[in-house]
Amino acid sequence: MLVVASSGIASLLLPRGQTTHSRFKIPLEVNENSTCEIKHNTHFSRLLEMTSLIVWDEALMNNRFCFKALDKSIQDVLKTPDGRQLNNPFGGKSVLLGGDFRQILPVIPGGTKEEIINASFSSSSLWSTFTFLTLNQNTRLSADGLSPDQKEELRQFAKWIILIGEGQLCDLAVLDDQDATFIKIPCELQVQIIIDCPIATIVSTIYPDIERAHLDPFYFKERAIVTPKNLIVSEINNFILDIIPGHKYNFLSCDSIETTSSDIDNIDLLYPIEFINQLDFNGVPQHNISLKIGTPIMLLRNLSPFCWFM
Repeated sequence: MLVVASSGIASLLLPRGQTTHSRFKIPLEVNENSTCEIKHNTHFSRLLEMTSLIVWDEALMNNRFCFKALDKSIQDVLKTPDGRQLNNPFGGKSVLLGGDFRQILPVIPGGTKEEIINASFSSSSLWSTFTFLTLNQNTRLSADGLSPDQKEELRQFAKWIILIGEGQLCDLAVLDDQDATFIKIPCELQVQIIIDCPIATIVSTIYPDIERAHLDPFYFKERAIVTPKNLIVSEINNFILDIIPGHKYNFLSCDSIETTSSDIDNIDLLYPIEFINQLDFNGVPQHNISLKIGTPIMLLRNLSPFCWFM
């Protein structure tokens, strides 16, 4: 059995889990002609031949072409000795997909609703080949050690979340967009701002006693602050770093310009290093990274797998 997940965080929750793109070599940019980089007569191709079940968690957040690429690649690996491919989806292998359309759909930068729906797995030709199973029992309510009041609180919260996901909860419609609505957050779920600093209130609520508990590796593992914008992430990180005791170490990037252009003489005038150091966009670390002993680091991408950091 191969267990994979669409995101790195979800894969960490699975026993020996890996991301789908890492395990099946699915391209990051996919289209209808994409295939996985799975070669014949390799260790992984033989592993696929022995596999009976593929479990794919958070699958519905992937583009439908990811499933098509995996389907074509598995059929190619498992084709008969005379070169004929099997007609069964995924070469006859059982595939279990887990996910919820109410959580998140494929992300299409700047895409319209129609483009997002078209990229969803429900628009794939493979959609009709699956049997659909629905989970109706909330397993959190059966956890040990919960009082009747805590179970009722969880039941009401789960019901409220499902109503939002089904689009049945409309507190205030937006006048300029008929598809958008505002949802009122109940008072018991809100963090009450005591001082005139929302970030300080959120940090003190999610990370209580952080000044003494920050050296515990399980402390940060059990809690997190989620925000949709990288700018707010930087503000929260800088605020927490300032209140954590210890000396702050600043690490600067080494920026340079590749002189491949014919206008080499003016390269320093056109692209000064000071300007490059101020650039801040997705996928590229900031010029200045500040760290303290005990602060966690999340490695988003290892550009040099053979490089070891001390």
